[in-house]
Amino acid sequence: MLILATGYRVFEKGNLPSYEVIGTNGQDIGEFWEIERHQSYLGVTVPKYPNFYTILGPYSLLGTSYFKTVEINSHHAVRCIKEARKRNATCVEVKPEVHDAYFEEIHKRQANTIFMNHNCGLANSYYFDIHGDAPMLRPSTTWEAMWRGRTFSMNNYAYTRVKVMA
Repeated sequence: MLILATGYRVFEKGNLPSYEVIGTNGQDIGEFWEIERHQSYLGVTVPKYPNFYTILGPYSLLGTSYFKTVEINSHHAVRCIKEARKRNATCVEVKPEVHDAYFEEIHKRQANTIFMNHNCGLANSYYFDIHGDAPMLRPSTTWEAMWRGRTFSMNNYAYTRVKVMA
């Protein structure tokens, strides 16, 4: 018997993440991704969703190691949180122009992967979302992801202080 499990819907709204996340625009992130395509800066942060860090966000997973992905992306989040403390900020958000440039780069690089060579398009694979993108895997080497996670400019983020009402 051969069983092929190809019907997973990882990227359907409500599955990633499986909980509600509302951005500064009042929009749930699942709805945002469904309309605007799955996207994140270095697989970790999304503009208009401050203080939201996703370890396994769009374009985050390295094909070589799940554990290395978790390590790299956790380090990214910790760097942001430490920088916020240093700047006495309570809110951290990736700058839209930084994110947009990275998202454009990701799509250019993904064009050279097996996912976009038009041999996989008819596959009922969980790698693809409703836009025909394959937002699971980061089109980079592990070494590059490690380097980027440790060296991205802290100025790629906006740091603000939001007063909390008691």
